[in-house]
Amino acid sequence: MALGDESLNVEDVLKGLSSETRLVIIDNLKSNSKPAVEIFNDISIKTGIKNRETVYRALEKLVEIKVLEKKYDNYQKRFLYKIKNDTITLNLLSDQVLFQNRFNQKIESIDTENVDISFSKVPQYERTKHVHGIHPYQGKFIPQLVEYLIKRSKFTKKDIILDPFMGSGTTNVECKLRHIDSAGIEISEFNCLLTRIKISNYDLEKLKAEIKDFEKRASLVDYSKEISPSEYLKTWFSEKSQKELLHMVDLLKNGNYIYSDVLKVIVSRIARSARLMPHYSLEWAKDPVTGPYFCHKHNRTCYPTENALKFLRRYCWDSFERIKKRQEIETSMNQFLENGRRFEDTGVSIFCEDARTFKLPIDNIAGIITSPPYLGIIDYHEQHRYAYELFGFSWRNEKEIGPKSKGYGQTARDQYKKDMISVFGNLHESMKDGALVNVVVGDKLNMYPEIFRTTGFKTLKVLDRPVDRRTSLRAPTFSEKVFIVTKN
Repeated sequence: MALGDESLNVEDVLKGLSSETRLVIIDNLKSNSKPAVEIFNDISIKTGIKNRETVYRALEKLVEIKVLEKKYDNYQKRFLYKIKNDTITLNLLSDQVLFQNRFNQKIESIDTENVDISFSKVPQYERTKHVHGIHPYQGKFIPQLVEYLIKRSKFTKKDIILDPFMGSGTTNVECKLRHIDSAGIEISEFNCLLTRIKISNYDLEKLKAEIKDFEKRASLVDYSKEISPSEYLKTWFSEKSQKELLHMVDLLKNGNYIYSDVLKVIVSRIARSARLMPHYSLEWAKDPVTGPYFCHKHNRTCYPTENALKFLRRYCWDSFERIKKRQEIETSMNQFLENGRRFEDTGVSIFCEDARTFKLPIDNIAGIITSPPYLGIIDYHEQHRYAYELFGFSWRNEKEIGPKSKGYGQTARDQYKKDMISVFGNLHESMKDGALVNVVVGDKLNMYPEIFRTTGFKTLKVLDRPVDRRTSLRAPTFSEKVFIVTKN
């Protein structure tokens, strides 16, 4: 398709515009042309980018796909960048880009069949960008994969997308960033809390003030005060850390904070790091460390963590910056939405329920993007036990599907298949005819074809996805499957 006398490759344009950094650059250049260093200075705080080279590469990509043009200014003696066309409108809900100039050309397709869905070249900071990295979570699938599946399925703002194994809310966050309504079902109360703080909108000044107040008060610990810690806290935390953490919990009970949910996640993250675990095994240690040990992560002798307050400031303000960054992305992208709608208008429904039996109060689900539990790999409640112990969340581990604690034997396999049939059978009636279901799972036992046939879904395609970059799990490189199925 031509734009003036120049030919534009649809794929390149859409891939070139997929970076949030590039969208912020376009926004920054709306009024006038600028040199690269000025653009970097303007957007570095908003995007969190500290390297000029990152902005330069984004600028050159936008020049390559003919969204920007680059010209040498003889007066200023440097190159300037400017938007090539009069205005640019992005429809983030389907893959459409509208260049509004004298030609009024429209680009409206994307090739999603030839994408490397391993995303092995995506750096870690992009995999855990903004709120996706607000609290560690085993088994979380990366936002780039969700973005790909949204585009591949051609979901739009008219749709409602469901994740029946919501986990930490990756699907819901990515749907919201594309102005698509979504819902999530999740058995873990802590996971529901985690998702809720990721997708909520905040008065940032009020949130900042509350975090500042909490940080100040949390550091004023009365170490002479008697406490009654649980056996878990006694086992996995030093006495000093126990007193510091329980002091933080008391502050949240009595502090009347509007954004107490955010503060609970901050305290949970502090607790995770303060456990008496070796640095190289924060997910898998079976026994607490009580003395010096050789740390394989740091390649030196390390010592048990003796206090929790050492993490307070870092996690308070990292959490704030992540929330702020996600909200600023939404604000900067509001201008690209249609009909004056805003990201705050996007609906996200969270149901802390059992997907096998819960009857959704929604009967027009257009699609699913989910990653169910892998059989015998993770105990989802246990991985965040510190949060349950501190805040008294409902402990419903007995309702987990395929937990590590029940093993990988034949009994566990049969129960897993039965549970998954219950889930997809239960969801079938809430979905539109022809709804697209995207399921990312490690299916070494090849159970899912039968699960889908039994529950009224037809398999359209199965993609293999190599997994070779993980930070939490210790298993070697392997492949998982992406099932693309539809409701019969």
